[in-house]
Amino acid sequence: MRSEIIAEQGKVADLIIIPQSKSGKSTSTFEASVMRSGKPILLVPRQMTHFDIKTVVIGWNASTEVSRALTYSLPLLKQAKKVVICTSASSADKMPNGHEVVKYLAQHDIKSEFVTFNNGRQSTAKAFMSVAQMHNADLVVMGAFTHRRIHEQIFGGMTNYMLANTTLPILMAR
Repeated sequence: MRSEIIAEQGKVADLIIIPQSKSGKSTSTFEASVMRSGKPILLVPRQMTHFDIKTVVIGWNASTEVSRALTYSLPLLKQAKKVVICTSASSADKMPNGHEVVKYLAQHDIKSEFVTFNNGRQSTAKAFMSVAQMHNADLVVMGAFTHRRIHEQIFGGMTNYMLANTTLPILMAR
């Protein structure tokens, strides 16, 4: 099966690039890559024909997963002209916070800014995507499946929303 090959061979790769599924739902290949390869995933929209990174938006919630994605994205962040760390108001107090991420990136000679957003009546994922689009993001960096898998299946979550609705490439890690 393709998912088994990707999970095994992904362990000896730097990055796994996966196209967004036609259905917008999680596939066994995507899940095997994220859960079993131990490597970052670059999810690319099917209609994408050009990859040029000028602006990167990082969905920061202080999780281990986004921390890994942040580390994996450092080479790409160094190439970007603008880096925005983005946190929902409900996660702004989680430590380390976005200001500490700005300091961390500065140690790598990456200039960044920190913004928070309010969800209002929409989901965090939808509000985050709006912020990314407002900043004209060329790439999103985020953690994958930061909630327990059963929680994601029942209540949905950021990863599932992004799989179904993104028009941007997403670098994610678990």
